[in-house]
Amino acid sequence: MCIRDRYQRRVHGESISKNSVKFEMSLTIYGDLMSQPTRAVVAFCELANIEYEFEEIRVLRGEQQTREYTQVNPSQRVPAIKDGDLSMFESHAILRYLARSRKVEDHWYPEKDAKRCAYIDNYLDWHHQNTRLGSSIVFAKVFAEALGVEVTFDVEAQERNFHKSMKILEEYWIRDKQFIAGEQISIADLSLTCELIQLLFVNFDFTKYPKVRTYILNMLNIPQIKKVHTAFFKVLERRLPEAKL
Repeated sequence: MCIRDRYQRRVHGESISKNSVKFEMSLTIYGDLMSQPTRAVVAFCELANIEYEFEEIRVLRGEQQTREYTQVNPSQRVPAIKDGDLSMFESHAILRYLARSRKVEDHWYPEKDAKRCAYIDNYLDWHHQNTRLGSSIVFAKVFAEALGVEVTFDVEAQERNFHKSMKILEEYWIRDKQFIAGEQISIADLSLTCELIQLLFVNFDFTKYPKVRTYILNMLNIPQIKKVHTAFFKVLERRLPEAKL
């Protein structure tokens, strides 16, 4: 399936045209594959075999500000979803909802295992004020000018704070584990991986954090995760061909 095609959907792992099936209530993901949270949601659907349609909202063209999209997400950000009569946004809320509402393997969000589920939630909440700092650095250095947005924070101070968060990732969240919550992948890993890969836009030096670097390389070996980053790496190659993990 070409996940950038607005007119295709995923049905039992195959790509079929919109006109060849009778559409019932289905999941639609609205997003931009240059967006880290969008990629996390799409990657989850790909990995968990969740049927979905993808509606591209090109942020650099301002498509998130249209009246039509604002009805889906009044915050005018990506991603958002529609599932039948439900509209929702915020990627972590979407990931939790899909894990609960679809028949996915328990390891993604194991609500029956209260401690492991709490650990995943702990990371997802920590993510916003820590790992997510990296996106503000990328935004300030790469995208703010293109969007006509003034950078109002101290970028150097943000970088110092982000390195503190990276040290916590290295020494606490990842350590010597294969995944955030242990030996099995969870929705937390998708959020973390997609966020960190965005740092390649500023040629971030991951060698300072070898455990984090190994973790990302291992995650990119998962075909579905590599697939949702196809467009990202094409843009990266054009903008910053020397960037590497």
